Amino acid sequence: MGPYFERPVHSHFRKARTVCALSLVTILVIVRVACRDDLPEPPPFAPDLVVDLSNSDRTDTGLYIEVLDEAHGDPAGRSERVKIYYKGWLPDGKIFDSNEGEAALIVDLSKDFLIDGVMEGLQGIRAGERRRLVIPPDLGYGETGDLGYVPRNSWLVYEVHRVDVGVPPSP
Repeated sequence: MGPYFERPVHSHFRKARTVCALSLVTILVIVRVACRDDLPEPPPFAPDLVVDLSNSDRTDTGLYIEVLDEAHGDPAGRSERVKIYYKGWLPDGKIFDSNEGEAALIVDLSKDFLIDGVMEGLQGIRAGERRRLVIPPDLGYGETGDLGYVPRNSWLVYEVHRVDVGVPPSP
């Protein structure tokens, strides 16, 4: 008899069980990451912010997006430049960032120009549309915060308003 028949039969079953178990663990890890159930719960928000997460869509990354004013133009693509007004609040209602009263900000959606939560929240926004973004810490300033403005591990609330109809591409 050859070497194949000299091995105990149960070793083949043990290998198959090990492969199945590893496959199952891999699938569970993928599902866990995709669902992002590990995100911290949002804190209570100041009443003035009028945050109601039940009116928002939650993305796979944990970002909450609520459309406040709908628009009907073409949605912004990943390679577009959009012109926006924005305002950012801490959960206690304190404004920490805004371009209100200034020129609109031109954002190139193909570059990492702003914090991840705002960049993700601008994807697909239409000209004239206004959105509320509730941003978890890992899509905002994370564990480092923004010295003097945003404490560590802070949830953030932004309102963004796209005001352009088309911004020429950068030179």
